[in-house]
Amino acid sequence: MDNELLFEVEGFKVYKNSTYVVRDKEDLDAPSGFIDAGVTKLPSDGVGESFQCRYKRTSATTGIWDTGFHIYSPCYEHISSSEEKKLIVDQLMKNLVEPYRAATGDENALSHNNEEFWLKTNFQVYTGQVFNTASPKEAVELYFAVKTRNLTPKGQEGDSRFNQSAFVVVDINKDVKRKDEKSANFFKAVGIFERLLSGDKQRLFSVLSYSGMPVSQEIEDDAFRGMFDQHLRMDLRKGSSTKNIDIFIKTVEETETEEGKAKVDIYLKLKEAYQRSNKVTKNPNGVYYYEDREIGPDLKAAATNIAKTKDMESIKKDLLLLDEIENED
Repeated sequence: MDNELLFEVEGFKVYKNSTYVVRDKEDLDAPSGFIDAGVTKLPSDGVGESFQCRYKRTSATTGIWDTGFHIYSPCYEHISSSEEKKLIVDQLMKNLVEPYRAATGDENALSHNNEEFWLKTNFQVYTGQVFNTASPKEAVELYFAVKTRNLTPKGQEGDSRFNQSAFVVVDINKDVKRKDEKSANFFKAVGIFERLLSGDKQRLFSVLSYSGMPVSQEIEDDAFRGMFDQHLRMDLRKGSSTKNIDIFIKTVEETETEEGKAKVDIYLKLKEAYQRSNKVTKNPNGVYYYEDREIGPDLKAAATNIAKTKDMESIKKDLLLLDEIENED
C-alpha cells in the first residue's frame, strides 16, 4: 500500500512508494538578499551538504555509530521501555535495513559494528534532490538526512533542533494536495464575493470589515474586485497560510445564521461607537465596557458575548438601533 508507513524519524513520517523533494529553507536572520530569495545561503544547483552517520564517542579511542538500527543506539537513550525500542528497531530493520542489504548484496551493510562501511559511506542533501522511497537506497539516504538533522521536515522550520539545517524536505503528494486545496478555496471565495456583490452588498461590506479588510461603501465594483483579489492573493504566495481566504469563507458561513450575522453587525457597531467615544470605552487593562458593563477583552470577543448572552440583550438592541437613535437626535 502506498500510504503504509515506512518509518518515522524526528517526528517525520515517511511512507512507502512516496516522493520527497528537498527545497531551500527560508532564514529570516540571513542577509537581506537571501531573505528575498527565501533561502539560507546562496543557491547553487547540485551543491549542498555532505555528512555521515552520527558517531558518538564513548571514550578517547572508542565510540558507536548511532544508526538507530539496534536497541542500544544512543538516539534511544531517552526511551526507558525496552519493548518500545524493540518495536522501533524491528520496523526499521524490516523496512529499511533488510531491503537495503538485498539491493546492495551486502549482508553486513548498515550494521553499527561495520566500521569499514560507515567510514566510507557519505550522504548528501541539496536543493532539488528527490527521494523516492520505492528505492531502498534513497529511503535510507532520506532517513539519515533527517536523523542527522541536515534536513528539516516541512512544518518544523521553527524547531531549534534543526537550526543548522539549510534545507526543507517536502512530501510531494501532501504539498500538491495543499496547493490544490488552496486554489480551490481561492476560487470558492471569489464565487462567494461575486454572489454577495450582486445580491447582498451590505453583508459583503460587513463580512470584509469584520475580516480585517478596510472597505468603503462608495467604492466602484471593479475597484472593489481588484482590492479583494489582492487581499486573497496574499495567501497564494509561496509558503504563506490561507488566513485571508479561510477567514472570509468562515465569516460568510457564520453570517448564514442569525447569531453569526448579529455577531458581525454588533462588532461593527462596537467599533464605530468606540471610535466615537460613544458608550463603548476601554480601561487601562485593555478590557472593553459598554457604559458600565464589562463586555470583553477585545471588540470581537465582546461582539460574540453580546450576540450569545441573554442578559446582554438590551446592549444588543441598543447597538443595533444606535444609528436610528442618533439620527433622531
